Amino acid sequence: MKMQEDSSLFAVFQVAPVREDLFVAAGIVRGHRFALMDGQGRVVGGFGEYPEGHDSQNSDMENGFVYQSLLATQGERSLLAAATAMGESIQFYDLSDRDNPVLVREFTFGHPLYNRTGDQEQPIVFDAKNPDGFIDLKATPDYCVGLFSGEARTDLRAYGGDKILIFDWDGNPVKLITLGQSYTNLAVDAERNRILLLSVQPETGEFVVSGLPLSE
Repeated sequence: MKMQEDSSLFAVFQVAPVREDLFVAAGIVRGHRFALMDGQGRVVGGFGEYPEGHDSQNSDMENGFVYQSLLATQGERSLLAAATAMGESIQFYDLSDRDNPVLVREFTFGHPLYNRTGDQEQPIVFDAKNPDGFIDLKATPDYCVGLFSGEARTDLRAYGGDKILIFDWDGNPVKLITLGQSYTNLAVDAERNRILLLSVQPETGEFVVSGLPLSE
């Protein structure tokens, strides 16, 4: 698929497939949070509000940078999960009707901390106390699995999350797992019922892979 030029989609940060004929793009979208594209990469609509309580005076560009998203989809039911990389927010959408996307559930516990710059190319800068949000987001047929931080970085190199948040695809929280250290990436093996986590040893720079059960 090659994305077609469209005046409603200014910039794309991430694209996720919902099904063969439908894709979701997150980035800077005129009047919406997300853009919908067909199987040929043509924009066919926009949808989605920014997390509840966001600054309604923000421009589309400011909101796009503030609420950068990680996306995960459940193709059989045409469901989307969108989690913020900064702050504490996740939304679940039903996209089975392309012309009428429905917000199924939203959790917003904290917004990103930032300042406007007035610069068109870099319209916001995040505050030093801004908390990292979701570090990674993955999907299985039954679950949406997120690697989460919720803490501000005291060291810019200390990127990662030390919590696993598991939701079902109706947006219900299923499990919180607190990890013994921070990880930078996760993968999910649904067939083997495993969550795989990647970390980097700060002393040696070596990569370490750890695993834990997805469900009991």
